Amino acid sequence: MTNEFNEVLSVGGHATMVRRYTEKRLARLPRDRQGYHRGLLDLHDDLTRRGEESPTRVMAAAHGMPEETMRACLRVARQHVNSPSVPIKE
Repeated sequence: MTNEFNEVLSVGGHATMVRRYTEKRLARLPRDRQGYHRGLLDLHDDLTRRGEESPTRVMAAAHGMPEETMRACLRVARQHVNSPSVPIKE
């Protein structure tokens, strides 16, 4: 009860909070390709700044995909944002 009063998160509480935050951010990403890719990179940077040890793993879990797939998405996003005139094969 003291922990609840002092707002101490239970075991796994922090992970749940981070996952929910990430899920909400992913759900609000723009639908256009440029905005989506920029949003993915911004979210990854945000999680890193907040001290998340494995932002890619958190994003993959929140997006419901394997971590390797999220790594590939981030790689494509970096390429697209750095060279927006280069078409991306779908």
